[in-house]
Amino acid sequence: MPAVFNTQDEDLHKRLRNPIASLYSMTNVVKFEPLVDQTLAVLLKQLDGRYLGSSVPFDLGNWLQYFAFDSMGTLSFSRRYGFLEQGRDVHGILGEIWTFMKTVAPMGQIPWFDELWNKNALITLFKRPTGFGVLKVVDTFISQRMARRQEDDSLKEKDMLSQFLNIQVLNPDVLPW
Repeated sequence: MPAVFNTQDEDLHKRLRNPIASLYSMTNVVKFEPLVDQTLAVLLKQLDGRYLGSSVPFDLGNWLQYFAFDSMGTLSFSRRYGFLEQGRDVHGILGEIWTFMKTVAPMGQIPWFDELWNKNALITLFKRPTGFGVLKVVDTFISQRMARRQEDDSLKEKDMLSQFLNIQVLNPDVLPW
């Protein structure tokens, strides 16, 4: 299925990109800074609450990853995934991504292996697909938003999903999210 990120047809790419290009302008992106600030406040509160005055070591890299994912959840859906509040991999998202990356990394180095491992009808019968946990969470968030919008079309969330949905209403050529 052609999309703005994978099409090689320049005319199609332009038609897909034009309706949403303004969403990625600096003027629009800067409007999201308060959402990142809110998530940063949650990170600092969690670190203070769990580790301030304690000699317990912690992995700052994990916490920064939780912050990044919860920031993206806030920017995308006006809600965090819950990594920061729970201090762990929520819904197995990080594990799913790690499994997916381990699966696809060899394909970049050994392209013929993709045909053997990912596109082999016999093997796909027995292999569990990777990455679906992440998509399931995202699909749930989008479905919940769509249901809320149908119940109350005056919702004024200021996130990327609301902007995409508004563009889709104005331009029926834009693919559904």
